[in-house]
Amino acid sequence: MKKYLLLAILISTQAVALHGQTISAPPGSSIFIRELAGLLESDGKPDLLSRIARDRIDVVEAGGGVEEWTAIDGRVFLTRRWMVEIGKVNEGYSTWDLEKALAEEFRKQLSSEGFSISPPTSQLYSTRYLKDKTVGTLEVRSFFLGNGNLPFRMEFIFNESYLISDKKR
Repeated sequence: MKKYLLLAILISTQAVALHGQTISAPPGSSIFIRELAGLLESDGKPDLLSRIARDRIDVVEAGGGVEEWTAIDGRVFLTRRWMVEIGKVNEGYSTWDLEKALAEEFRKQLSSEGFSISPPTSQLYSTRYLKDKTVGTLEVRSFFLGNGNLPFRMEFIFNESYLISDKKR
């Protein structure tokens, strides 16, 4: 009997875990966080890094985890992550050039959605944005894995809180 009870508990916890990973966050989030600021390829458009750096970076690997969210009293708290590792940067182009261009592109995207941005200047490492009842942050951690040499890793952490909307995602 104990074996059946243990098996039932194991199956139910696995089912709950799988169910939680497949449910996406309720509607109402910004396009910025839904599309991970363009870091993913979508609708045949190349990803943001490819558009910015073109052929000046290579050996790029990228991936992310599942989105995590919770809803309390009609407000959603959503976190999404994305990681990029760059293995090669062409002569005459630096990771600093890439970071500056990314910061400017993120600022443009948020401004086009009507968000106020803090700090108002392009800063990649920590950006806060606000519009109506939506507030979010983007934190970017970047570092070299090889004692100051390539590969170069960038971790993007998106956080957003918004009211649940009837709009479709």
